[in-house]
Amino acid sequence: MKTKKSKLKSILLVFTILFTYSCCCNGEDGAIGPVGPLRSFTYDLSTVSGTFHDQSIPELSQVVLDNDAILGYLKFNGSTNLYPIPTTKTPLGIDIRTFISLRNYSMNFFIQNETTTFSVTAGQLEELRIVIIASTNINGKQDDILSKLKAEGVDINDYYAVMKHFGK
Repeated sequence: MKTKKSKLKSILLVFTILFTYSCCCNGEDGAIGPVGPLRSFTYDLSTVSGTFHDQSIPELSQVVLDNDAILGYLKFNGSTNLYPIPTTKTPLGIDIRTFISLRNYSMNFFIQNETTTFSVTAGQLEELRIVIIASTNINGKQDDILSKLKAEGVDINDYYAVMKHFGK
Protein backbone atom coordinates (compact mmCIF):
# COMPACT_ATOMS: atom_id res chain seq x y z
CA MET A 1 0.00 0.00 0.00
CA LYS A 2 2.86 2.33 0.90
CA THR A 3 4.45 1.64 -2.51
CA LYS A 4 1.22 2.58 -4.31
CA LYS A 5 1.01 5.87 -2.40
CA SER A 6 4.64 6.60 -3.18
CA LYS A 7 4.09 5.93 -6.91
CA LEU A 8 0.92 8.02 -6.91
CA LYS A 9 2.77 10.93 -5.26
CA SER A 10 5.60 10.64 -7.79
CA ILE A 11 3.17 10.67 -10.73
CA LEU A 12 1.29 13.61 -9.23
CA LEU A 13 4.57 15.47 -8.74
CA VAL A 14 5.60 14.85 -12.39
CA PHE A 15 2.25 16.16 -13.66
CA THR A 16 2.49 19.21 -11.41
CA ILE A 17 5.98 20.02 -12.70
CA LEU A 18 4.94 19.52 -16.33
CA PHE A 19 1.86 21.68 -15.89
CA THR A 20 3.83 24.43 -14.15
CA TYR A 21 6.51 24.64 -16.84
CA SER A 22 4.10 24.39 -19.75
CA CYS A 23 1.99 27.30 -18.47
CA CYS A 24 4.51 29.59 -16.84
CA CYS A 25 6.56 30.58 -19.86
CA ASN A 26 4.93 33.51 -21.54
CA GLY A 27 7.60 34.34 -24.09
CA GLU A 28 7.27 36.57 -27.10
CA ASP A 29 6.25 35.21 -30.49
CA GLY A 30 9.15 34.32 -32.70
CA ALA A 31 10.01 36.06 -35.96
CA ILE A 32 7.76 35.47 -38.95
CA GLY A 33 9.00 32.51 -40.91
CA PRO A 34 9.82 32.41 -44.61
CA VAL A 35 7.02 32.49 -47.16
CA GLY A 36 5.86 29.02 -48.11
CA PRO A 37 6.66 27.40 -51.44
CA LEU A 38 3.30 28.31 -53.05
CA ARG A 39 0.84 31.19 -52.85
CA SER A 40 -2.45 31.31 -54.72
CA PHE A 41 -4.72 34.28 -55.40
CA THR A 42 -8.20 34.45 -56.95
CA TYR A 43 -9.68 37.53 -58.63
CA ASP A 44 -13.27 38.09 -59.76
CA LEU A 45 -13.37 38.98 -63.46
CA SER A 46 -17.16 38.86 -63.96
CA THR A 47 -17.35 42.58 -64.74
CA VAL A 48 -14.33 42.70 -67.08
CA SER A 49 -14.96 43.84 -70.64
CA GLY A 50 -12.77 44.98 -73.50
CA THR A 51 -9.76 43.76 -75.45
CA PHE A 52 -7.40 43.70 -72.46
CA HIS A 53 -7.42 43.54 -68.69
CA ASP A 54 -4.79 44.68 -66.23
CA GLN A 55 -5.05 42.95 -62.85
CA SER A 56 -3.25 44.64 -59.99
CA ILE A 57 -1.38 42.04 -57.92
CA PRO A 58 0.72 43.63 -55.16
CA GLU A 59 2.52 40.31 -54.51
CA LEU A 60 4.27 40.56 -57.89
CA SER A 61 7.34 42.22 -56.42
CA GLN A 62 10.67 42.53 -58.18
CA VAL A 63 12.00 39.60 -56.13
CA VAL A 64 9.07 37.43 -57.30
CA LEU A 65 9.52 38.53 -60.93
CA ASP A 66 13.25 37.79 -60.80
CA ASN A 67 13.10 34.43 -59.03
CA ASP A 68 9.74 32.70 -58.82
CA ALA A 69 7.41 30.88 -61.20
CA ILE A 70 4.13 32.68 -61.88
CA LEU A 71 1.28 30.61 -63.29
CA GLY A 72 -2.06 32.01 -64.45
CA TYR A 73 -5.38 30.22 -64.93
CA LEU A 74 -8.64 31.63 -66.28
CA LYS A 75 -12.16 30.40 -65.62
CA PHE A 76 -14.89 31.26 -68.11
CA ASN A 77 -18.52 31.77 -67.17
CA GLY A 78 -20.45 28.49 -67.39
CA SER A 79 -17.30 26.35 -67.37
CA THR A 80 -15.93 24.27 -64.54
CA ASN A 81 -12.46 24.17 -66.13
CA LEU A 82 -9.54 26.43 -65.37
CA TYR A 83 -7.54 27.20 -68.52
CA PRO A 84 -3.81 27.88 -68.26
CA ILE A 85 -2.84 31.23 -69.71
CA PRO A 86 -1.39 32.25 -72.03
CA THR A 87 -3.48 29.91 -74.15
CA THR A 88 -5.02 29.48 -77.57
CA LYS A 89 -7.72 27.00 -76.58
CA THR A 90 -10.66 28.56 -74.75
CA PRO A 91 -14.45 28.21 -74.78
CA LEU A 92 -14.66 31.62 -76.50
CA GLY A 93 -12.29 30.57 -79.28
CA ILE A 94 -9.80 33.31 -78.42
CA ASP A 95 -6.09 33.59 -77.80
CA ILE A 96 -5.03 35.10 -74.50
CA ARG A 97 -1.59 36.65 -74.27
CA THR A 98 -0.19 37.62 -70.91
CA PHE A 99 2.33 40.20 -69.76
CA ILE A 100 3.66 40.25 -66.22
CA SER A 101 5.25 43.33 -64.74
CA LEU A 102 5.84 44.83 -61.33
CA ARG A 103 2.56 44.43 -59.37
CA ASN A 104 0.57 43.83 -62.56
CA TYR A 105 -0.74 40.88 -64.59
CA SER A 106 -2.05 41.90 -68.03
CA MET A 107 -4.13 39.88 -70.47
CA ASN A 108 -4.76 40.77 -74.11
CA PHE A 109 -7.56 39.01 -75.98
CA PHE A 110 -7.32 38.12 -79.70
CA ILE A 111 -9.43 36.22 -82.20
CA GLN A 112 -7.99 32.71 -82.27
CA ASN A 113 -4.91 32.39 -84.54
CA GLU A 114 -5.20 36.03 -85.66
CA THR A 115 -3.73 39.39 -84.72
CA THR A 116 -7.18 41.00 -84.50
CA THR A 117 -8.20 41.88 -80.97
CA PHE A 118 -11.30 40.36 -79.41
CA SER A 119 -13.52 42.27 -77.02
CA VAL A 120 -14.88 40.20 -74.15
CA THR A 121 -18.14 41.33 -72.62
CA ALA A 122 -18.95 41.51 -68.93
CA GLY A 123 -19.93 38.08 -67.68
CA GLN A 124 -17.89 36.02 -70.18
CA LEU A 125 -14.95 35.70 -67.78
CA GLU A 126 -15.46 34.45 -64.25
CA GLU A 127 -12.16 34.46 -62.40
CA LEU A 128 -8.40 34.69 -62.66
CA ARG A 129 -6.20 32.53 -60.46
CA ILE A 130 -2.55 33.34 -60.01
CA VAL A 131 -0.13 30.87 -58.47
CA ILE A 132 3.30 32.01 -57.31
CA ILE A 133 5.77 29.20 -56.66
CA ALA A 134 8.82 30.30 -54.70
CA SER A 135 12.18 29.20 -55.98
CA THR A 136 14.90 27.83 -53.79
CA ASN A 137 18.50 28.90 -53.83
CA ILE A 138 20.80 25.89 -53.95
CA ASN A 139 24.53 26.62 -53.67
CA GLY A 140 23.98 30.17 -54.94
CA LYS A 141 21.95 29.03 -57.96
CA GLN A 142 18.19 29.43 -58.39
CA ASP A 143 16.38 26.20 -59.22
CA ASP A 144 14.28 25.89 -62.37
CA ILE A 145 10.90 25.35 -60.74
CA LEU A 146 8.93 24.50 -63.85
CA SER A 147 11.47 21.91 -65.05
CA LYS A 148 11.52 20.40 -61.58
CA LEU A 149 7.71 20.11 -61.51
CA LYS A 150 7.69 18.57 -64.99
CA ALA A 151 10.33 16.03 -63.94
CA GLU A 152 8.15 15.16 -60.94
CA GLY A 153 5.20 14.51 -63.29
CA VAL A 154 3.19 17.63 -62.36
CA ASP A 155 1.15 19.08 -65.24
CA ILE A 156 1.51 22.83 -64.69
CA ASN A 157 -1.32 23.38 -67.18
CA ASP A 158 -3.65 21.75 -64.64
CA TYR A 159 -4.36 24.11 -61.72
CA TYR A 160 -5.65 21.25 -59.56
CA ALA A 161 -2.56 19.10 -60.20
CA VAL A 162 -0.31 21.97 -59.08
CA MET A 163 -2.41 22.55 -55.95
CA LYS A 164 -2.41 18.82 -55.13
CA HIS A 165 1.36 18.62 -55.55
CA PHE A 166 1.80 21.37 -52.95
CA GLY A 167 -0.80 19.89 -50.61
CA LYS A 168 -3.35 22.67 -51.11
